[in-house]
Amino acid sequence: MWESEPQAARERLAAIQRLIVDEQRDLRFFIRVSKLAPLGLTDAGLNTTLRQLITRLEGLWGLRVELHLDRHEDRSFDPLAYDICFIVQEALVNAARHASASEARVDVGRENGSVHVAVANNGRGFPFEGDYDHARLDALQLGPVMLKERIKSLGGTLAIHSTRSGARLDIRLPQAQGDG
Repeated sequence: MWESEPQAARERLAAIQRLIVDEQRDLRFFIRVSKLAPLGLTDAGLNTTLRQLITRLEGLWGLRVELHLDRHEDRSFDPLAYDICFIVQEALVNAARHASASEARVDVGRENGSVHVAVANNGRGFPFEGDYDHARLDALQLGPVMLKERIKSLGGTLAIHSTRSGARLDIRLPQAQGDG
């Protein structure tokens, strides 16, 4: 390809280089954020930890985020707090990076014996439009793969509402035994 189509080869190489730079930035960010270990969550609580995470994301991605946490005692989410933080982080990074969102809203609360996390953004949405539950996302191989896998591993579900002007991710996780 290099000899037969040098311009196309240069463009492809430049695209690969941009991808590597983006992946390196993401990896450095995930390493920094991984320092939000469960011990820190126990000390600070979910509300404080999510606010710290959001402040970091806003600085790195220029994304304005509004957080709404249920009025329940902050420590009541501790069994899932670490996972909630990583789910929120991944959803917000995806919104900024892939959908070019400038604003997002995160809601965390309890509903019908489960923890509900909703992340909405004003970006481009997904390449698909409409409402998709977890089973349909899996069957059609759509949606954020790593996020779906993390949620599934926790026994939860993901539903996506996507339009050209944004997306909303609704995540439901079963409450830990004795929590609540």
